[in-house]
Amino acid sequence: MLHSRVFFLSGWTAAWDTNWLYAVHLKAFIEAKGIEFIPISLVTDNDKIQVYVDNLHSIIGKPSERDVFITQSIGGQLALRYLASLCPADKFGGVFSIAGWFNLNAAVFGGSLPTTLEQWCDTSTLDLQRVKSVCTKFVLLISDDDPYCDVPQQCSRWTDLIGATSIVRSGRGHYLNPAKEPTEGWVLPEEDLSLLSTFLV
Repeated sequence: MLHSRVFFLSGWTAAWDTNWLYAVHLKAFIEAKGIEFIPISLVTDNDKIQVYVDNLHSIIGKPSERDVFITQSIGGQLALRYLASLCPADKFGGVFSIAGWFNLNAAVFGGSLPTTLEQWCDTSTLDLQRVKSVCTKFVLLISDDDPYCDVPQQCSRWTDLIGATSIVRSGRGHYLNPAKEPTEGWVLPEEDLSLLSTFLV
């Protein structure tokens, strides 16, 4: 079953096509398969999580097993919280999380997380059983040198908590664009595109 809608959830505080420049190529890659690509930006860092979840409900409407999320960084957390808010009878096709996490390395932020990020790391009220009941396909794609988190710990949490398949690449950091690079021509590695193609079937 080829999925019909891809909802792309960007990283933090920027428009989807400037925050993660790979997304421009990702959009073309997805649309070439005849799949609708719907980008959603997380651009207001003062909003509470529920604001973003409510926004997803208004955009997605009735969820379907033919719908999937592709996310970058914090977008993975938003995807899980949306799934946890669905009705027990709802079904969703899958989550492909790039550089996703359950908790962050505070040292990167000078020793303590910003208040706006602390709420996203608090999973005490996240209904993981509901997440797993409405969606059964999860993939975490992460790099071994991601500075924002403990990579082995994140792989274990994604696998143990929601049954995700974890794939670790080498030397890709947080899957972000180095500042020295141009703002055009960003193409995901072929091995990652192949992984995405398999996920989308």
